Amino acid sequence: MKNIYFLTLAFLLFTATYLSAQINWQSTNGPEGAVSDLLDYNDNYAFYPDKYHLFRTADGVSWEQLPIGNILPIRVTNAAVLALKKVSM
Repeated sequence: MKNIYFLTLAFLLFTATYLSAQINWQSTNGPEGAVSDLLDYNDNYAFYPDKYHLFRTADGVSWEQLPIGNILPIRVTNAAVLALKKVSM
């Protein structure tokens, strides 16, 4: 069982490094509704996940989004954004 967790973690770390260069943020007007409860931030951006997108902003006015939803919980460091994608079966 520990081997499965280790292999999964190794795969996720490898793909996270590989995919980080391919992320294209799209400009948007921002998320709808109040976002204060789910904001995570680092020195450069504040991040907000919702059901359909992951949003980020540097100044609270200009927002960008990724078309990836259901990625709670989210943790942010200065070097990475870590999240778990919920998959329904």
